[in-house]
Amino acid sequence: MSRLSRSGEPQRDAISEDTKTLQAMLVGLGYKPGRTDGYYSEGTAAAVKAFQRQCGLRETGSADSATQEKLEKAVRDWVRSGSHDTQLEAAAQALRSSKGARKQ
Repeated sequence: MSRLSRSGEPQRDAISEDTKTLQAMLVGLGYKPGRTDGYYSEGTAAAVKAFQRQCGLRETGSADSATQEKLEKAVRDWVRSGSHDTQLEAAAQALRSSKGARKQ
């Protein structure tokens, strides 16, 4: 998982690697920033606001330090949950299928 550099707040109407990482995190969590090329657009700001709303943060649309911290925690929790891991699910399904085949 990429992390935000936390060297500052990504700026609107600017391009940065932090914004690109921010957009990828938002997409992974189900938000729709529109662009994912590192340009902090209005769509990115709207997705950040939606995330802030869900987390009980002040809805500014800016990825301030509190938002960055909550976002990274949400991504860590999502990754650890394994609920999105299609490879793990396919392996478990294959194991379940092979157990059934051995009982014949």
